[in-house]
Amino acid sequence: APALVGLPGATDAEIELAHVLVLRQRLRAAFEHDAPGLENRAALRHPVAKGWLVHCFTGLGALCGMFGLMAVGSGHRKAAIVWLVVAMVLDGVDGPAARAWNVSDHVPRIDGYTLDLIIDYVTCIVIPVLFMHRFHMLPRHLSLVFGSFVLFMSALWMSRTDQMTDDHWFRGFPCEWNMIVPTLFFIDAGKWFTAIACVLPMETM
Repeated sequence: APALVGLPGATDAEIELAHVLVLRQRLRAAFEHDAPGLENRAALRHPVAKGWLVHCFTGLGALCGMFGLMAVGSGHRKAAIVWLVVAMVLDGVDGPAARAWNVSDHVPRIDGYTLDLIIDYVTCIVIPVLFMHRFHMLPRHLSLVFGSFVLFMSALWMSRTDQMTDDHWFRGFPCEWNMIVPTLFFIDAGKWFTAIACVLPMETM
């Protein structure tokens, strides 16, 4: 276009056409430059990619479990509770996402339900029980007894084949000790009150 502008015989129409051609070339070059990014974004929208994304998101709960165990072992109460909360958030998001994207159909190699159960047993049961024992929330000489009872009964409940209803509600107490134990800790519940709280919910199994 600049060359045409400098030519004495160039008409306005020819100059305008030259501008259009240059603009088209620039747009094509810009599109080709961004094409890899567009392909990557399209790949991320693929159902299989979404499925693996959900499974990886669920798997992050295992890291929360590891850091939570380390926090309890080191005596860091607040850090342990923070990791329980983070794991709870992850657990609350991955399920609806998996159902919305039909992850079990697109990535059948990985059983998201089994993965979720493995992580939940650690973050919802093992860490809270260790938390109660480590920070003396149970009667002194019976701490291991009540803790073992919770671990044993919770393992049985987690193995139920009918623990969920068709509309995704739990049958019986869902062993959400990751919510109960921090609550008992924050309200400074008595040791025998905490012990009773460990036993009563199991009656719904």
